Amino acid sequence: MPKQTSVAGVLVTLLSLSAAANAQPQVASFAELQGRVKIGDAVNVTDDAGKTIKGNVEQVSDTMLVLRSDGNDLPLPVLKVQRISRPVRTLRNGAFIGLAAGFTIGAITAGSSSCSYLCLSSPAGILLIGGLVGAAGMGTGAAVGGSIHREHVIFERTATGHREVAVVPLVSRAGAGLRVDIGF
Repeated sequence: MPKQTSVAGVLVTLLSLSAAANAQPQVASFAELQGRVKIGDAVNVTDDAGKTIKGNVEQVSDTMLVLRSDGNDLPLPVLKVQRISRPVRTLRNGAFIGLAAGFTIGAITAGSSSCSYLCLSSPAGILLIGGLVGAAGMGTGAAVGGSIHREHVIFERTATGHREVAVVPLVSRAGAGLRVDIGF
């Protein structure tokens, strides 16, 4: 039993590490973006008009992002780009996590069974039951992963040069007035 428990612990640790490695912070400038996206990467770009463009990266520099979208190269100057995100592959990740979890549960169950009628605790039995339960887990994980649609935001423009005006009425027993806050 301790051997199967250590296998489950290793699998959980590996899955945790891959999730932590995938969670990278957003970049603050296009100069940093060059290290995060590669030629051919699939991205979703939201421009300054709020339109989202899906495409593959053709070129990235400090001043320009060129996307290949619908068979055309689309140059996007740095000032037009508001947000860049990458679709997360939840279907594939769900399938792998389901396979690993199902195989682990099946292998532990088979390894801890008794040999009264059919001996499943043999290496072949562990692989057989682990594989069958793993296949069911893979299908379940793929179904769950396919139902989740997320994006990982790589770059999002902060509101620089944004002006705000706030007007707040002030009322007290002594009188009334307005408070005006102007932010640049």
